[in-house]
Amino acid sequence: MRNLPALGALFLLTIINGTTPAKAGEPLVRFGVIADIQYCDCDPWYGRHYRASLYKLQRCVEQLDREDVLFTINLGDLIDRDFADMDTVLHYLNGLYGDIYNLTGNHDYAGVDDNTRLFGKLAMPCAYYAFEYTFICDKWVFILLDTNDVATYSNMDPDKAGQLKAMREEIERQGRDNGQSWNGGVGRDQMKWLEIVLGNAQQDGKNVMIFTHHPLYPFNDHTALNDKEVLDLLTRYPCVRAVMSGHNHAGGFGRYGDLPCVTVKGMVEQPDGNSFCIVDIYDDKIVIDGYGYAESYVFEF
Repeated sequence: MRNLPALGALFLLTIINGTTPAKAGEPLVRFGVIADIQYCDCDPWYGRHYRASLYKLQRCVEQLDREDVLFTINLGDLIDRDFADMDTVLHYLNGLYGDIYNLTGNHDYAGVDDNTRLFGKLAMPCAYYAFEYTFICDKWVFILLDTNDVATYSNMDPDKAGQLKAMREEIERQGRDNGQSWNGGVGRDQMKWLEIVLGNAQQDGKNVMIFTHHPLYPFNDHTALNDKEVLDLLTRYPCVRAVMSGHNHAGGFGRYGDLPCVTVKGMVEQPDGNSFCIVDIYDDKIVIDGYGYAESYVFEF
């Protein structure tokens, strides 16, 4: 990558090289996506079945391993309210044969006063990062954004407190309803980093997928505080093929312009039904196969 900003230490580049071309009809890469496990040893509440998440996660891991996914992306909210539960969830999640790339969700900050402790527990290089997959002539960059960057619950510094105030004032000015305490936004430094990474990917002919905890679209009371600002940046770069998010357990889908945005339904919902996805990337499309009550999609380029 070229021209990385001064905060380039926040950029993780992992190159995974394919050694042989994919056979006709086979995907270039297959990976899993999980959202909102939100485990705690607690009684059900408003449709959330916290204890059941461990069993569902175990079944999910078994399925992902059977499907031989190269890696899995966790979109955040591994726990619900107690940081001590993190080890219990990770015991099952780390049973995956492939690599796991984690994002944090708003619930993951419960009981955390030092964010580096949380990132270390989840084996994250930092709050936001990217990695790259190269298969012969096809190159993909997977960007994991931190939508908890600017939020009341995420131990932000005074400068970000000013950014939060500005975001909420803009939400109020527009008469929108996403200025909720459970939502966060993408800060200025991260936006600068994102623009440089996207510019490099566009220049080098690479494809990009974006992953966030808070959805960006369709707009509702669960989307990121500066959802539209992030979307307007993403849609300036045709190399961005899709966005996948969590946080809103009901799930959702919409296109912001030509950009498909998927919200994966939360695993914690329902007593028995599961929710996770397996994503196959081909040279001309993305196929999202939803398991349990998760939705399925196909996006052709």
